Amino acid sequence: KQVSTKTWTVKKNKIVLQVWDNNKEDGDIISLKFNDKWILTDFLLKKEKHTIPLTLNKKENQLLLFAENLGSITPNTAAVSIDDNVLVRTFILNSDMNKSETIKISLADTKGK
Repeated sequence: KQVSTKTWTVKKNKIVLQVWDNNKEDGDIISLKFNDKWILTDFLLKKEKHTIPLTLNKKENQLLLFAENLGSITPNTAAVSIDDNVLVRTFILNSDMNKSETIKISLADTKGK
């Protein structure tokens, strides 16, 4: 089940995601799905940030955090930052074996600028 609670509008179509364990490292393993493509699979979250550059090819995009396990402290929690070279916003996503939290990433209309 997908739970979509977070939205963010970016101004550039090239963004940089960073993902890390913002709490105690407890063995959380995640996968990240961007639109219809898995961009990270079976990834063990650490305190160090893992960087993923992305290009937005459409106006409405979705990033889904899928919990591969629950680690030793439930739920599976990951920090995700989105940097469009204008602003950086950090989200805390929680997923468990029954639900996956998502971020809707919208590309602002920048025509005429």
